[in-house]
Amino acid sequence: MVGMNLAFAFNSMFKCERIVRVAPLGVKLSNKELRKRYPKAGGKLSVVLTKDAPPWGNEGDVLRVSRGFTLNYLMPNQLAQPASEEIIAEAEAKRAALQAEEEAKREEAAAIGSKLLSIGKFKLQRKSGDDGKLFGSVTPADIIGVVNAAASCNLDAPKIILPPAKDIDHLGDYPFSIQLYKDISVDLVLTLTAA
Repeated sequence: MVGMNLAFAFNSMFKCERIVRVAPLGVKLSNKELRKRYPKAGGKLSVVLTKDAPPWGNEGDVLRVSRGFTLNYLMPNQLAQPASEEIIAEAEAKRAALQAEEEAKREEAAAIGSKLLSIGKFKLQRKSGDDGKLFGSVTPADIIGVVNAAASCNLDAPKIILPPAKDIDHLGDYPFSIQLYKDISVDLVLTLTAA
């Protein structure tokens, strides 16, 4: 009610014929031009997501959402753009390229995983006391160095899951796993020996 009164006061004060609002793209459009650009089709618009939006979909997905949600949320946050044949074709080509790239990464991770599994045990030398207690700690960087040297591969910084640091305090065998890709991980064994 207050908004209507303010709009009426604004219109009567400045002798405006219509209220102009700012469109999501930063271009001033009147209500008539907005309706023309985004016609009501049962209150729904087809849009293509330009970024991953977890509750609604991934980049390149074509959604049919309400007009208000599109104009008030998706477009101002640059999460979507109106669907046209060219944009849909471009999104599908981009999605196909991303899928091919992801498949290549997955195959490379699987090959490295099978290579690491064939080795199975990795040896790391550390200084220790007479009772086998380690001097210092074992870090993921140490493990990556040993794995890269033994397997002749170049792992940058995959996710390494170690037992708690307090458990790695003596010489012996310790299980660990390396996550090479989203759903590809390998379980390996680290053998700590005296230097």
